[in-house]
Parts: sequence; structure tokens; C-alpha cells
Amino acid sequence: MLFISDIFLVRDFAMNGFDIEQTLLKYGDIIKLKRPPSKYVKATAEQRASQFMPFDALTGYSDAIDEVDRVTDDAPDFDENSLQYQEINEKIAKLKTIIDTKPKVTFRVFVPDLNKEGGIYQNITGHLRRIDETNRIFSFTDAKDISFESVVKITIG
Repeated sequence: MLFISDIFLVRDFAMNGFDIEQTLLKYGDIIKLKRPPSKYVKATAEQRASQFMPFDALTGYSDAIDEVDRVTDDAPDFDENSLQYQEINEKIAKLKTIIDTKPKVTFRVFVPDLNKEGGIYQNITGHLRRIDETNRIFSFTDAKDISFESVVKITIG
């Protein structure tokens, strides 16, 4: 019995210069057999596609690019004669008079960046416990400490 698939097979062999009779003699006993089942579980389409997914050839390169693109603020630059410096000193003097009440204070501080020039400004709020003028540190009741040099602005209350 001749199948249509056999006709196409014969045609393909003839077009490619194969000797059909030799091929049928050689492989005739197995040409109609079903493909044997695989001993491996068939991979999902997602698993097969993952073989062709891009990979990071330069490990860490994208992190380095992100680090360069990250924006930091400039460090504060005011001297002893600036208005901002005088305002901070006035607030410190006021805090010294009311320190026993453990006043609620918000400090705007500059935190330098460890990886590049500049840093960020943060607001730190808490109840002030102590002003250490020797070590130039503000201490909060929750054990946080802030150096005088990092303070940019003080808000009481």
C-alpha cells in the first residue's frame, strides 16, 4: 500500500539526487516505524525559550551604569558669617535652655554618599536628650546621634 507521504518522500529523495531503490533497501524495514518515546520529560515552551534569552556578558556593568546615573546633592557650603549658620547657632542656644524638657526637634542633615561625591538630605525627628558641645553631637532619647557638622536646619516642635 502506497501512502501520500511515501510519494513526497520519493520525490524529495529524487530531487536531492538520492538513489531511491538503494535507500528503500537499506532503510525499508524502519521507514514506517513510529518515533520511539524519549526518556526525558518534554521541556515547556518557556524552558526552551530560556535557552535563547540574553545574558549579562559584562557582570556588574549595568549596576555601574546605574551608579553613574544616580543623582546626589551637593554638600552644604556655608561659613560662619552666613545667615544659615547664624540661624543654626540661635536654635542651638534656644535648645540649651529647654533641653530638660526633652523637646521634639527635627534636624535636616546632609548624609554623604559612600560611593560618589555628594550625598542626600534627610530629616531626622526625635526628642532631644543631650547636646554634647565637646564632641559636637546631638543625642536623642532613642539613642540616635547627629554631628553638628551634618546639620543644615533645625526645627523645634
